[in-house]
Amino acid sequence: VSTWAGIYETNLPETMSPAPALPEYAELTVNVYPNPVAASRTHRIVIAGTHANDVVVDLYSIIGARLARLHGGPLAPKQILTNDVSGLSPGLYYYRVHAGHAWKTVPVMIQR
Repeated sequence: VSTWAGIYETNLPETMSPAPALPEYAELTVNVYPNPVAASRTHRIVIAGTHANDVVVDLYSIIGARLARLHGGPLAPKQILTNDVSGLSPGLYYYRVHAGHAWKTVPVMIQR
């Protein structure tokens, strides 16, 4: 008799418990268009996958200084925000979206 004989015997339950439910939210997606944009135009920011009560959208400079808070509070799914960039100098900027436990940073270019 081998000492390894009992290693393959397992006591599995007769019924398996159901798998835990998947989260009820999609991945946070942020689309900014047009990108790049002329300095005299407006950005459209489409945010999808948000089921958080508090969504924050900020605009940052290339050096990390917060320039503006575009939105703070509840946001409908696939809501479109707009931002007039006519007062900004040409260059690279970042939109940072924070929704619940998710966040996303999107680079945007402003041209002459």
